[in-house]
Amino acid sequence: MLIQVNNDTASNYSRMGMYNSGSTPASFANTNNHYVAFTGGMDVSEANLSIVQFMDYSATDKHKTILVREGRLGSEDQMGALAQRWANTSAINTIKFYVTSGTLSAGTISLYGIEA
Repeated sequence: MLIQVNNDTASNYSRMGMYNSGSTPASFANTNNHYVAFTGGMDVSEANLSIVQFMDYSATDKHKTILVREGRLGSEDQMGALAQRWANTSAINTIKFYVTSGTLSAGTISLYGIEA
């Protein structure tokens, strides 16, 4: 599963994270992505729980931090955490979730917010 904010397809995303797949821990960092991504291989046909937090989404004076925590049960149990950056000072007003293959079932994604 992938996420784009404000329909931005430029290389404004970077991330670093860690995950554990079975007994094999790993970490990674990369830049110039065109999307916010999960730790890896999220299969829409398996049970997944992911929490994505957009920090300071309405701020216009800083880049946005996106925190992801996830777990997957299935052919390859996995858990992970990521810190991601969207290098843009615009307020986030659009969030697009999509998958590279398969389809998401209705009701798969819930959006929660805190009113300040």
